Amino acid sequence: VESVAGAKLKFTWTNSYGNTSFRDGTDMGSFLVYNPAKKEFVTVENVIARSALTFTLQMPADFADDEVYAYMSFNSVITEHLTSESVCKGPVPVIA
Repeated sequence: VESVAGAKLKFTWTNSYGNTSFRDGTDMGSFLVYNPAKKEFVTVENVIARSALTFTLQMPADFADDEVYAYMSFNSVITEHLTSESVCKGPVPVIA
């Protein structure tokens, strides 16, 4: 997770590790960001395919200069109820 000017977080991932039997390019990414200073969450579900390898999420303007914790996971569109473990990164500073 990388902070990008304009209060954005850029998520990037690879698709070249581990067991591929439970991973497909059509899996959809979900993202959650927690701001402990404001006690607020930003969430988006199933917004981008795993094959995209990147997603930029706009934070609220008042998150600028705060540190947040970012989570991501993927949900299968092929196998019902198949969801990856979430991955946490943080703290990540949000830059204006």
